[in-house]
Amino acid sequence: FGTTTLICLGLSILFKLNIPLMQLANYSVTALQVICILPFIKFGTYLFGLNAFSYSRDQLLLMFQNNFWRLLKDSGSAVAGGVGAWFLVCAPLFFILYYLFFYIFMKWRLTNADNVSEEIKKDI
Repeated sequence: FGTTTLICLGLSILFKLNIPLMQLANYSVTALQVICILPFIKFGTYLFGLNAFSYSRDQLLLMFQNNFWRLLKDSGSAVAGGVGAWFLVCAPLFFILYYLFFYIFMKWRLTNADNVSEEIKKDI
């Protein structure tokens, strides 16, 4: 449980979505989120003109395991830039996907409603 769980819960309540399905989708893309951490940090440092992230993947894992607080101190602005880059990419993407799927499901729902009413008419 973490930040994404709370974000998904809040968005599910706000947009009246299915909470268990939203959490399932959240947990199914956790690996993708972990893979995207370094690219978003690099994009954020470039986008906001911050100092480059100076650790390789192996150094980052070693520091994460051995001295997490020093890692945060040394790379705090780069991580903040990564969060900013993530937000600038994901916020518009969320709304695009939300309205796209809303349109698709509403069209599907209306098509199903028409099919059901035609079947009822045939039975009468």
